[in-house]
Amino acid sequence: MNEENHRYWDTIIKNFGLGLSVLALIFGVYQYKFSIEKDYKKPFWESQLKYCLKVSNAASNIANESSNKKISQESIDKLFVLYFGEAQLFLDNRTMQYLGEIGSHAVKCNAGAENKDICNRPVYNGKSMSVAISCRDMLTESWSISLEDLNSNVLNPELTE
Repeated sequence: MNEENHRYWDTIIKNFGLGLSVLALIFGVYQYKFSIEKDYKKPFWESQLKYCLKVSNAASNIANESSNKKISQESIDKLFVLYFGEAQLFLDNRTMQYLGEIGSHAVKCNAGAENKDICNRPVYNGKSMSVAISCRDMLTESWSISLEDLNSNVLNPELTE
């Protein structure tokens, strides 16, 4: 191998190494940005999960009590404390709507304002399941949304009847 060939291959190898270094740097910056975003979102995700568990439990407690003639006021109050309180900060419209529906249904059934045919365990089970499924869907969706796009348009709880 002559000196000219040697310099040619030496230049190619150095340029190739430089290109790989630049790619590694770009990849590292991307990974860093992605991990920082996850670190910032982690408390929010944990709070969402916490409140999903709370509202799902409150809804399932009402469904469980629906075997009795009346649902306890304590269970209804627990559900509405979540509905009008902290759950508003973390849960989406659809989940809040389902939560409000089961609470409203329980109040109307206890007051005798609903047809007794729809004040039964299977109806409450379906409403409770809707809360849990909506929570699961919300968690799946919000965990894939970037921090920049996670705003009040995504999580804008609206009150229902």
